[in-house]
Amino acid sequence: MKKNLIRTAVAVAGVGATSLAFAQAQDYTAATSPAAINLSNEAIISAAAGTAVAAADGNLTFDTGFAVSTTSRYVRFDLNSGTWAAAQTAPATVKLQMGTIIAAITETLVSGGQTTDSFAIYQVVATAANKAAAAADDVVFIPTTGITLKDKSDVNITYGLYETAGDAVSQSSALATDSGALFTFKDTTTVTNTDGATAAPLIDVTVATKTGKVFAGGVAKGLVGVVNIADATDTELLTGIAATTANLTASNVLTVTGDMTFLQDLDTNNLPDGTYTLGNAAVWADAACTTTLAGSGAETITDTNMTFTTDAYNNDVLYVCVTANGVTDIPVQTFTGNYTTVGAAGYNNESTDLTLFSHAKNGSTSTKHLVLNPTGNYKNFLRITNTSTITGDVSFSLINDSGETVNAVALSAVEGQTTSSLAGGNSTTMIDVADLYAAAQATLATFDVGTGKLRVTVSGNFGTMDVQNITTATDNTSFDTF
Repeated sequence: MKKNLIRTAVAVAGVGATSLAFAQAQDYTAATSPAAINLSNEAIISAAAGTAVAAADGNLTFDTGFAVSTTSRYVRFDLNSGTWAAAQTAPATVKLQMGTIIAAITETLVSGGQTTDSFAIYQVVATAANKAAAAADDVVFIPTTGITLKDKSDVNITYGLYETAGDAVSQSSALATDSGALFTFKDTTTVTNTDGATAAPLIDVTVATKTGKVFAGGVAKGLVGVVNIADATDTELLTGIAATTANLTASNVLTVTGDMTFLQDLDTNNLPDGTYTLGNAAVWADAACTTTLAGSGAETITDTNMTFTTDAYNNDVLYVCVTANGVTDIPVQTFTGNYTTVGAAGYNNESTDLTLFSHAKNGSTSTKHLVLNPTGNYKNFLRITNTSTITGDVSFSLINDSGETVNAVALSAVEGQTTSSLAGGNSTTMIDVADLYAAAQATLATFDVGTGKLRVTVSGNFGTMDVQNITTATDNTSFDTF
């Protein structure tokens, strides 16, 4: 079996139908078996009225496969999916050509070939013995008006040459046969949340001023996500040109959802005033947010989302950047996005949900992998020292031997601790692990250490820390650190 690449294109034609045109002639006599043409999967195929796939400039070429002289033979074409878009009527020589001499072979439609048929049988006979078609000569077929589809099944076409009409009808005892892929459907546009390299910026909690209110490096501008709009290079539109986001869509909108309050404008007292400057959020052409795109500013910004009109940006990587006001704390959060398109005529509307960047703090952490059972024979204590000069909050994550985790247990939730904040250069008092465990259970009642041990990760919203793990003897007369 031979398969040849069938390049198709698509255009609107006829009432209630869409016409697709093969963009170039296709040679099924080639030795290599190419893949079918990829039609844009965003195209609308009508299950009710059908979609006509026209082949105006698409010669489908097969080897004759067996000599045809003055004795009639019969050529049959079959589609595995779809029907003829119009009757395959005379003059057949306009749409079916056999042999190397024009009009040397008379081709006459004798069966099928109607709009309800998926086959067509032609009687073929040489006008004279010296005008016979050799086995190696070509048969060129262009379906009149094309093929009507009602779904997006792959379409193949089969050629057969038969000695008698009966053989052609029953598809038996073929003198020659060949088949190949005609076309398939493939998504033109994919939208993803990465460029393969760019990472989320961290919230800076290591600086003396604007702690937690700017991004790492003390900068106000930071990324909230990457939207990668990629167009396939091997799909075609309804008009026969290469398919792109630009010609598949009439309009495109990107919506980013999250807590946007850290972008609010400031009043004369340098306090957030609940309003937003649209230019403080934009899509950029680079991860550094230095290469501008025309008209790339946000269309809207609210406390919970922002929108961007992206009609002008197609097959592009968009970097969504925002500028913090430097006063409001930047929240720890994960942004989500939605890229929605309104399809051009003949194409579907599309919607893609995305998980964008997560903003986390660039503070320090320290994990103690052996923390004793809070109900065991030995008392166990933790002491946290903020070795930086910056004041910041302290929290804990606890993991039992089964891998169950409790996160974000605030220092202030622990018995004997009055605040979560720890000043630069300061240390906490001795924290009884039993009290820390009780605070974890208050956060997640099902958390249970059983008879096992704990792992504890301490996080501080400051640059550096030291965590001491201390255990005492049963009579409290001696202790050890580890």
